[in-house]
Amino acid sequence: MDQDQPAPVDRVSPVNKPGSVARTLGEFLLHLAAVYLLAKFAVLRLSAQAHNVILPLLRLPSHESRLEFAFNHLLLFSVLCGLVAGFIAFVIEGAHHHRLAQFAWVVPAIILAYKFTTYPASVLENHFAAAFHYYLGSGFLIPDFHSYDAMFTGWSPDYTRGLDQLRFTAPMYIGIAYGFAIWVGSRFGIYLPLPGARKTGRNKPAVSRSEANRYFAGRNSIFTSRRAGLKSKSAVTKTRSVDSAVSSIPNAST
Repeated sequence: MDQDQPAPVDRVSPVNKPGSVARTLGEFLLHLAAVYLLAKFAVLRLSAQAHNVILPLLRLPSHESRLEFAFNHLLLFSVLCGLVAGFIAFVIEGAHHHRLAQFAWVVPAIILAYKFTTYPASVLENHFAAAFHYYLGSGFLIPDFHSYDAMFTGWSPDYTRGLDQLRFTAPMYIGIAYGFAIWVGSRFGIYLPLPGARKTGRNKPAVSRSEANRYFAGRNSIFTSRRAGLKSKSAVTKTRSVDSAVSSIPNAST
């Protein structure tokens, strides 16, 4: 006799839930915006601190101008900004939705590849060598200036080349370091040590906020029950001590 089989239940994957794609895309755009904001505001500030403060404290002053020093060490300061920002973003967000953030370098790399292939090299120049030197090379010679007159009189073509590297090359450096820091945090389980949380990694989702709330609610209930049990035990102990004291009193009739 055939038994009725239960109808299969359609389970909706969290990835396929309505709005999840838009949310994931929005989070990726936020990470991408962070990469470009770091390239625009953080790289030159960090290089200026190294040039004006750190190196003089170490008694290793640089004889380069501030912009020349920044553009000649653009790779170093971009990678430092990306690593620090990626680690901070990973720790603050609790290791959620960082899979696409590891590929924040893809968009800057595509833009840089487009600029690389469309670089207007002359007929007598090797296109690859000229584009590589313009977007990835160093060797900047930019004089220092303290006024607009000195800026325009001492104008150097390397200034334009450095600005283009800051706009197109630095975001790729930062994106690679940013994604690498997030990958390291996910790979080696750098996460907030919440009891009951599972380390993030391959096929290991992080603890959700509802699970954390349930955990702390359970801990509070256990703590409350333990306090009630201690109070009841103390009451029983007091009652037994009173009974023993009463029994130890001699009878008045004797």
